[in-house]
Amino acid sequence: MTKERLIQILENPLRIKAGEEREILRILDEYPYFQSLRTHLLIYYKHHDPVRYQNELSITAAHTADRGHLRQYLEREWPDPEAEILLPQEPETEAKAEPGTEQTAEQVIEKTASPHISTPPAAGKDEKTESAAASPPEASAKLSYIEWVKRLSGQSVTPPPAAPDDPKQRKRQLIDRFLSRQPKIRPRKDAVVSTPAEALESVREDQWLMTETLAQLYVKQKKYDKALKAYEILMLKYPKKNRYFAARMAEIKNLLNE
Repeated sequence: MTKERLIQILENPLRIKAGEEREILRILDEYPYFQSLRTHLLIYYKHHDPVRYQNELSITAAHTADRGHLRQYLEREWPDPEAEILLPQEPETEAKAEPGTEQTAEQVIEKTASPHISTPPAAGKDEKTESAAASPPEASAKLSYIEWVKRLSGQSVTPPPAAPDDPKQRKRQLIDRFLSRQPKIRPRKDAVVSTPAEALESVREDQWLMTETLAQLYVKQKKYDKALKAYEILMLKYPKKNRYFAARMAEIKNLLNE
């Protein structure tokens, strides 16, 4: 394949002829990371051999540094080579090559092969406008390769599963639920104490409310050790309410294990 013919193919992949496919594959075997030529051959398969196109798509993507550029190449509308008007070439006898200026196809490959796919020259302002309108948004270019291949083949892309809840948020919800179950402390109504026994019971009840309030405050401040200690004191002072205090202590231990 001559240098001039290789340049024509790199300008428009639809110029590839059926007999040139084998020559292009030979060049790609020697230069597997010649991304521009490999991409143009993939576009040729897309228009002429859909089965071969599906097989070569993953191979081309594996040799491509920027899959966003590859997708833009595949979605681009290339001009029909039969409608192009090519200028007649001058006879080779008129142009005399100077010594050391001849270039082979391999030398052209060495110059054009690069880590990124080279952008072919635009045909005009209208083509630039169509290319800009057809270019996908930035967010879609960040799709994974598997999702992108599924989208090309017409398969539905399943969105990724939602991320689990924040552990800190779950702990806050447990604390709020724990506090919501506590009995609300209301101001005591004034009452006349008739006997010394009733007065003693009133003092004991006030002490219980103060200790229970302090335990709730420790839980809200995430001082779980102090809250457990407060309920242990309450269990010693008021054995009849041990079941209630034990339930509160179990909930606090669950908060510690979160």
